[in-house]
Amino acid sequence: MFRLNKKGFTLVELLATIIILSLVLGIATIATIAIIDNVREKGYKTTIENIESEASNYLIENSDRLFYLELDGGNEYQCITIKNLIDMGYFDSDVLNSEVAKDVLVSEEDYVYVERNSTTKVITKTEYVGNTSSVCAKAMNAVGDIRFISSPSLNEWSKEKEITINYSLRNINDVGTVGSYEYKYSYSDGYEVILDDGNKKVIRVSTVGKLDASIDRGSENIISKSIDITTIDNEAPTITIDKEKDDAAVLESNIKVTLKDNGSGLKTGGILEYGFSESDSVEPTYEKANLSYNSGDKETVYTIKKTGLNGLYYLWLKVDISDVLDNKLTYENKYGTYRFIYKFNVYINADEGIENVVGEGEYVVGDEVTISASPKNYYKWNGISGYVDTNEQTYTFTMPEEDVTFNISSLPYKCS
Repeated sequence: MFRLNKKGFTLVELLATIIILSLVLGIATIATIAIIDNVREKGYKTTIENIESEASNYLIENSDRLFYLELDGGNEYQCITIKNLIDMGYFDSDVLNSEVAKDVLVSEEDYVYVERNSTTKVITKTEYVGNTSSVCAKAMNAVGDIRFISSPSLNEWSKEKEITINYSLRNINDVGTVGSYEYKYSYSDGYEVILDDGNKKVIRVSTVGKLDASIDRGSENIISKSIDITTIDNEAPTITIDKEKDDAAVLESNIKVTLKDNGSGLKTGGILEYGFSESDSVEPTYEKANLSYNSGDKETVYTIKKTGLNGLYYLWLKVDISDVLDNKLTYENKYGTYRFIYKFNVYINADEGIENVVGEGEYVVGDEVTISASPKNYYKWNGISGYVDTNEQTYTFTMPEEDVTFNISSLPYKCS
C-alpha cells in the first residue's frame, strides 16, 4: 500500500513557475501589441490609398476644368483637399474620423498631390501629403489658364488652321460652380465653329488675324489671353515690273521683273517667258528666263536685258509660278509699251590746226547728226575722212547702228 507524499512545492519551485508564466505572458502581450499595431498600420495605409484613389478619380473626371502647373520632363501637377472630395461627394464627413497615423486624423485641409503626363493626361503619381505641403499651397492658389493648340502649328505655313481653346478654372474649389463661368473668344476675321463644348472650343480659320480668349465671371475678368495667327497663306505669288504700265513711252532698255510671295514663299520650278512685239495683237517669239531661287524664298528678281531694239515695243509676259502651298499665279499679258533707245557714239579726231569741233557724243540710232569744225589761223582746211570722205567743213548724216569715227585734218600755210 502506497503512502502519499504530503510535502508541497518548494519556494524555489514556486518562484521558477511564476517567472516562466510571466515570460510567457510578456511574450504573448508583445506579440498581441505587434499584431494590433500592424492592423492599425494597415488601416492607415488603406485609408491613405482610398483617399489617393478618389483624388485620382476626382481629377480625371474634372481634368478639363482644372489648372495644372507644369513640371520639368513633360509632366504637370495639381493638388486637391479632403474638403474638395467631401464637397463633391467622393467621401462623406465620416472620413474625418479616420486616422492616417497614430493619433492623426484626416483633416479637411489635408492635400493630395496628383501628377500626370501633360500630353497623354495619364496619372503617374498620387500622394497624400497632409496639410503642410508648400507645393500644394502654390497649386491651390494658381489662377485660371487658357491654352491654345493649333493644328498645323502656329509656326507652320498652311491654308487653314484648327485652333483648340482649352479653358481652366481659377482654382479647383470652383469646379462645383463651373456653370457660373463664361468662356469667350473672338477672332479678327471670319472663322468656322467646329466645337463649342463649355470650356473647350475648336474653330477653323483661313485668314491671318488675332485670336482673343477670356474667362469671365459676371463682370469680373478672370484671365485673358491672345495669339497672333500669321502663318496662313491663301494668296498666289505676285508679279511686278519696275515701271508701271503706261501708254507713254518709257526710256528703258533693261526691265526688272519681280516675282514675290510674302506668305509661305515661292516653290521651285517657276517659269517666266518674255518677248517684245511692235504689235499689241501679234505675239513675239518668247525667251525663257533663267530664274534662280530656293524653295521658300520670298522673291526672285529677273532683269530682262534686251539689245538691238529701237523704237516702241510691247512687252509680252507669260508666268507660271506657285508658292510652297501650291497657290498658283498664272499670268499672260502684254505689259504696256517701252521705247528702246539704241545709242552709239560719234568720235572726232582733230589735228592741231583744227578748232570749234562740234558733233562728238552719244546718239540714238536714226537721229540726224551734224559735225563741223574750222581751221585755226595760219592753217587751211584739208577735209574730213574716216566714216566719210568730204572736203566740206560741215557734214550731216543719220546715226547708224554702230560707233562712227571722223578724222578732221588741216594744213599749215607756207610762207612765200
